[in-house]
Amino acid sequence: MGKPFDRLEYQIPRGVVTGLDLRAESDAELRALFDGAVDPYATLRSAYQQSRQGEIDALHGGARNSAPRELEDDLADPAGADAAAGEPASTELADPLVDPATVPKP
Repeated sequence: MGKPFDRLEYQIPRGVVTGLDLRAESDAELRALFDGAVDPYATLRSAYQQSRQGEIDALHGGARNSAPRELEDDLADPAGADAAAGEPASTELADPLVDPATVPKP
């Protein structure tokens, strides 16, 4: 680029405006993602993990397998009853995204 565009007085505002522009462009996608989300943080985390896994697969020569990988459950209790077998200790908390108000009581 050259002078004066390589000066700090130009680069900082350029970075801020670029960041704001990217945020404004992705606003519709973010709203669509969060509208049906029970837990917005978990939804965004899952979307990021899937995106990152796709980038990693692309760097390693494309998708190695056609089936999506199962992500490790970060909320599983490692000291649960069947932790060695890989099963959750309780079926009530097997899916952290299920709204307890919508689950029928036995």
